Amino acid sequence: MKIIRHAHPADFDQFNQIMETLWGSKLSALATPMDVFEKDGLLTVRTAMPGVTPDNLEITVENSVLTIQGKLERTEEIKDAKVYQMETSTGTFGRTLRLAGRWDFDKIKATTEHGVVTVTIPRAESELKRVVKVEATGPQSIEAETSQ
Repeated sequence: MKIIRHAHPADFDQFNQIMETLWGSKLSALATPMDVFEKDGLLTVRTAMPGVTPDNLEITVENSVLTIQGKLERTEEIKDAKVYQMETSTGTFGRTLRLAGRWDFDKIKATTEHGVVTVTIPRAESELKRVVKVEATGPQSIEAETSQ
């Protein structure tokens, strides 16, 4: 069986150098895709972390920066086998997201299901839309004076 490589590791290193130069961070081979959306005053962040158990997840918020980190460990050692390809990664990986606006971090919740971590954060009460009732003060109506 012939294995064809699509990218040479040196190509990936060069790409990392460009990323670091432009944005100050490297693209990790363990970076996970992330979806972020807000609906009805609730921010939802979803990221795929297949194979990571809740015990190996760490979610932190500091200075309005949300960090979701996971640790993936190899569950079995492959011995006495002819390995053709090994693409599964192990180690610590995650995503960081700077949150604009005010959020109620005391009510943050996190769940994991089928390898997807979901973090929800409600918008702070001071950020929610409020309707202000306008009260009339003084005379309710002004009558026009007519001169005859």
